[in-house]
Amino acid sequence: MNSHLNIFTNSSCRFLAFAACASLASVAVPVFAQAKERPVQKTQATAPLAPPAVASKPAAQAPAVGPAGAEQKYKTNLKGPAGAPIRVVEFADFMCGGCQQASVALRGYFAQQGDDINLTFKNFPLEQTCNPGVSRTVHTGSCELALGAICASDLGMFWAYHDRIFSRSWEQASRQDVIDNGVAVGMNKAKLEACLASPEAKSKLALQVKEGFEVNVQVTPTLVVNGRKLSATSQFASAVEEERKKLAATPAK
Repeated sequence: MNSHLNIFTNSSCRFLAFAACASLASVAVPVFAQAKERPVQKTQATAPLAPPAVASKPAAQAPAVGPAGAEQKYKTNLKGPAGAPIRVVEFADFMCGGCQQASVALRGYFAQQGDDINLTFKNFPLEQTCNPGVSRTVHTGSCELALGAICASDLGMFWAYHDRIFSRSWEQASRQDVIDNGVAVGMNKAKLEACLASPEAKSKLALQVKEGFEVNVQVTPTLVVNGRKLSATSQFASAVEEERKKLAATPAK
């Protein structure tokens, strides 16, 4: 049994009534054992989400996440072989405590996997600035951190940026935080600043948010395995093994 799988038994960060993100239940994660982090603030629910009208092109022209897994709609953030038969998509908020814990678990899990599985990360910030579907802002600055992830992908530094941002807990974040952390992992400052200010980066982020609504994201993180949205992260290990059993039972072509 993979030692990282037990983290998926309770690492979920729910935003009640689709709007507010509760703190993650306590989980022992060795990589954070020495870190003194500020606690993630608890928030209360307000009102349900309404899907945002912020797509860069009409929904009819954009393929949704379907049974075959995540469509590559833009330059995205992939861990593992692109052609892997088991495709995992994670929708997450960089300021969500549950997402922070899950990021560590997923990193350890995928480090021990073979060529039959991959992971795509997609942003779903709980802030009205870039996600007008939430009834109120839960994490001030999560849109800036998400936009930084878009640019990190474009500049070829996504996973370094992802791991650095998730290495601490954020109460709030600014554009300068994104620039400082981006430069720290090796991004060119001028190129990063230009990307952050570009309408193209904002459109890519808006599309990721829209995709979250297409699969009815109600929890951060939300995991989708071969097009099937999991209702809890505790289902992750079993869902992957189910897919492996299906592959084993399928006659080779």
